[in-house]
Amino acid sequence: MARRIPPLNPLYTFEAAARHVSFTRAAHELHVTQGAISRQVRTLEKYLGVDLFERHHRSVRLTRAGKRFHDDLRTGFEQIEAATGRLMADRSRKTLIVRAYGTFATRWLIPRLAVFHEANPTVLVDITASMQPVNFEREDVDVAVHFGVAAERPDLHKSLLLPVTIIPVCSPELPTSRRPLRDPSDLQYYTLLHTLARPEDWPNWLRANGIVADWATQGYRFESSSMAYEAAIKKIGVAVAVTALVHSDLKEGRLFTPFPTALSTPYAYWLVYPPAKASNPAVVVFRNWVVEEARRFNKALSALGPA
Repeated sequence: MARRIPPLNPLYTFEAAARHVSFTRAAHELHVTQGAISRQVRTLEKYLGVDLFERHHRSVRLTRAGKRFHDDLRTGFEQIEAATGRLMADRSRKTLIVRAYGTFATRWLIPRLAVFHEANPTVLVDITASMQPVNFEREDVDVAVHFGVAAERPDLHKSLLLPVTIIPVCSPELPTSRRPLRDPSDLQYYTLLHTLARPEDWPNWLRANGIVADWATQGYRFESSSMAYEAAIKKIGVAVAVTALVHSDLKEGRLFTPFPTALSTPYAYWLVYPPAKASNPAVVVFRNWVVEEARRFNKALSALGPA
């Protein structure tokens, strides 16, 4: 259904004339003649079938209908003006859409974004989260964080962010004197916390420590690693975690590792984007920043160890 709106040019002219209560001042504002203002207002009055101004020899005055109409219009014009101002203020900014895994985003990327924005105030970053591999041809995404091995996604530009090592973590208050965690085999007496996306992490870590047992797959399962880590903090059980994503929890004492033997995996977090995005200035700025952040983090992590 078509909108019932008067001709916009007479409407715009009337708003200026009503705001100034003067055809002369409205003419100065709009850079037209006073006669042009009068004709446009007449056109609007004819369209509406209502007199909007009382005309006197050297002045005009809004009629009651004209004042009410202008009061209603003013809000709309102010909203249009504000929306235009926001759009014009943002037109010099570049918006970058980043897809990341939820745990990576909340535990590693988001805590560092303030640094990026301070250094790059004209690049706006929108972050979306998904556990599914990105399809750049079908989705409105500029860059993504991919979890996988080096040989995957050969069709994309790829930069290494975080190599993945895994390590057991739990609350410092979880182990008890009756069931201390002195040896990896003692884990059979505790609830193991698993991530559905990586169900082999516990069996792989235990196997690397000489244990192959049915209980390696038992325990609670969570859709995301972030949920498993939170359950570990809340003393529900022992999680096997990506060292880089729980490092701050280990340093600040929310978690500790009863067995500081990290298992290296062939997996890593990679920044990926299609060749068509390679020359996008926002992509270049973000890639350079995040790769350098990851390089510094990995260097510090290697120097400090897992805990």
